[in-house]
Amino acid sequence: NIPRDQRLWLKCELLCTVRPGYSWSFFQSIFPCQLKVNETHTKFLADEAARLSQEQDTYKDLVLTSTIESYRGIVPKIKEAYSWAVTNTNADWIVKADDDMYVRVELISRFLSRFSSSKPTVVGKINDFATVWREGKWAEPDYKPDIYPKWAQGAAGHVVSRPIAEYIHSHEATLHNYQGEDVSIGIWLDESPLKDKVDWQDSRLLQMDKLCTSDSPAVVIGHEMTPERLRECHEELKDVDYIDFDAEELRGSSYGLLDPLDMDYPDYYSIDE
Repeated sequence: NIPRDQRLWLKCELLCTVRPGYSWSFFQSIFPCQLKVNETHTKFLADEAARLSQEQDTYKDLVLTSTIESYRGIVPKIKEAYSWAVTNTNADWIVKADDDMYVRVELISRFLSRFSSSKPTVVGKINDFATVWREGKWAEPDYKPDIYPKWAQGAAGHVVSRPIAEYIHSHEATLHNYQGEDVSIGIWLDESPLKDKVDWQDSRLLQMDKLCTSDSPAVVIGHEMTPERLRECHEELKDVDYIDFDAEELRGSSYGLLDPLDMDYPDYYSIDE
């Protein structure tokens, strides 16, 4: 007697565990292809892990976490990433970007120097008054309010200062994993002693429009870019070493805070990772 929309959600989530009150055989009877799909996914993860291991052996440029790669694994992965950063580096800022984004490292370093890394700061495409989804890919069953606190949209990349990464590292075991890493960070900070101290810096220089032109003002460009598109982006931007940050921020764009009236449309939210 599970409603059709819930059955489809369960099928799309490719459940590896069974909800309380239902047996595994019950789910197999509904979705006979479930086990085969899970086996295929498991093989994909194993192949991916082998390729990552090979890259690490060759270039030594990865930090491999214990989290299984999946959309729902993003939250524990960001916790592990912040923990590794604060225990193994002296970094003032930690930039989160997906592997389908282009990061202009030198320019973002210069851009971040405008802010105080000693204060709890979040830089990115800051969303406020966003509706909490109760169904679909971004369904949030655990956060009870209907509106999220401020959060930096993952699809545009985001940056946190060391004090925020240190807070998350220190409370890693007790911070609840909500449906996405971006909203989770927002909730954690809203419920933390840092709540009234966080400096939320909304910036149009972290974008998700895929535009890689020589006059692009972005320091992070995303998302869902193919490897070929990333290479093209690099060729276009590799020799551009200056952005007038003040002029670009004052120019204004559609990349500021989202209008609450638009929050019920799925395009506003990250479909990355």
